[in-house]
Amino acid sequence: MTKLAHHDVDYLISEFDANADRFYHSTVESDKEWSSLTLYGIDEKTSKTKTTLENSASTDWTPASLLFPKTVAFLKNLDFKYKFVILQKLDPKGKVEMHTDPSDGYDRYFLYIQSPVGFEFEIDGDIKKPSNGDLVVIDPSLPHRAINNSTLPRYQVMFYGDKLVDK
Repeated sequence: MTKLAHHDVDYLISEFDANADRFYHSTVESDKEWSSLTLYGIDEKTSKTKTTLENSASTDWTPASLLFPKTVAFLKNLDFKYKFVILQKLDPKGKVEMHTDPSDGYDRYFLYIQSPVGFEFEIDGDIKKPSNGDLVVIDPSLPHRAINNSTLPRYQVMFYGDKLVDK
């Protein structure tokens, strides 16, 4: 996990809190505390990397993006060509089991909007405790998991695309 930058994103938490019930829960039984909402992709329910990348000609901002105007404005301020943008929520005391994902030749970025004390992200045996506003890049083909041992949800924006450069 490589940290790219730190941004002031605390003002975005209210958008996530206001729309927390709009997120779609994971279909993986062991990860039922994890949910997502696609802002840029095929539709707001499709959070699968392979499906989105195979249908990239039909990707655009989804209707859900209208509920997150500050978040979308922030993301558009980054010099970045999106492949897709997914908001992710990990409930208090929730976890995402250890897994790997295909890299599909793209970088995977995590922008931590709310990363409460007690949240941990493990990748390839290395445990990280990111802060609000941390922007990191990972190799998704390495084993990784997330554990939220706090009383607050962990919110992050996950996106794929070409190399990111801050404006």
